[in-house]
Amino acid sequence: MRVTYGKKQIVGKVCSSSMVLASPVWKKFIFPPFLKLWDTESTRADKEKMYLDPKRVAEELAFLSVFPDGLPIGEELESDDMVDELDFSDDNGNALLLLLQIAHLQFRRVPDKVDFQLLHQVAVLCDLYDCVTLIEPWVESWITKAHELPMPLGSGVQDQWIFIAWVFGKEEIFGNCATTLTRVVTVDLQGGCFYENRPLDPYMPAGLLESIKRIRLSDIKCLLDIPYGQAKRIASVYNQLPPTKRYTKCTKGLKQCDAMVYGSLTLALQSLDLWPQRSPESITVATENLADLLLSKMGKIHHMEDHASCITTDTSSRVAAIMGQLRRPTLPAHREHMRIQREKLTYLAIE
Repeated sequence: MRVTYGKKQIVGKVCSSSMVLASPVWKKFIFPPFLKLWDTESTRADKEKMYLDPKRVAEELAFLSVFPDGLPIGEELESDDMVDELDFSDDNGNALLLLLQIAHLQFRRVPDKVDFQLLHQVAVLCDLYDCVTLIEPWVESWITKAHELPMPLGSGVQDQWIFIAWVFGKEEIFGNCATTLTRVVTVDLQGGCFYENRPLDPYMPAGLLESIKRIRLSDIKCLLDIPYGQAKRIASVYNQLPPTKRYTKCTKGLKQCDAMVYGSLTLALQSLDLWPQRSPESITVATENLADLLLSKMGKIHHMEDHASCITTDTSSRVAAIMGQLRRPTLPAHREHMRIQREKLTYLAIE
């Protein structure tokens, strides 16, 4: 097989039987899912059964331990149906090596803890090759210890934890990290999503990004409704009623107070680039950043002396109420997938 390790291309030998047992995807690589015209289904089934025979696995592993550079001529254990070479050069070399060591029963080389980046790459390969059962004895320890390892300052990894949780069936981690993303992700005008000034992890479960963006957009709309609603209530008094029936929003009937509140409010919004009124879709900052900006400016709205009651919006409590509604973007399909993954990881224990 051909791999990339340490930025170098390496060609090595693996036990085909171990590969077949470890992953249904690897099995299809070794036994391509098309039959030769002269093969019958029963003949092919017999060949595949031979490669799953425990005795054959042991024999091939023994040969590889004696001849690490390849089997001697006349001793090849290859079927006519098998491919001669597999190309894994696009895969992460460290993660692939770890999976191959487990598949070849080299358990002493398997670490009891891995760093976060390696765990993420292992999750990528386990998902790609449907071999999550391979790491069942170690995955709990790896996840726990990866949580405990210190991360460099500013290295946001919530989006990468989502994929790890997705592959290994950790629904609570998945939900918590996805919920956090609804508050911290930024979205550009083209719809691209960013976290910590970088694009989101490309390994994002189907439908999750759209769910995150829907919740984010809803929260932003609710936040903008706070200042825009107050401005609209003041303006409506003067814009929507006949001149003879105009009254003031000021509790003491002073138009000067309305003008001061309205001017102070719109100037504050203008300083935040939120005035003239903008649509929620045009806001690119993260939800939590927008909330902080509103709190910093809306608390400084001016009014006439002894007219505090003329500012009818309690910005702090309304912002807190919106930000306190932690809506999870997890979809039923995500929960079902993680349930299946948990079953795969508990299958060996049950057996």
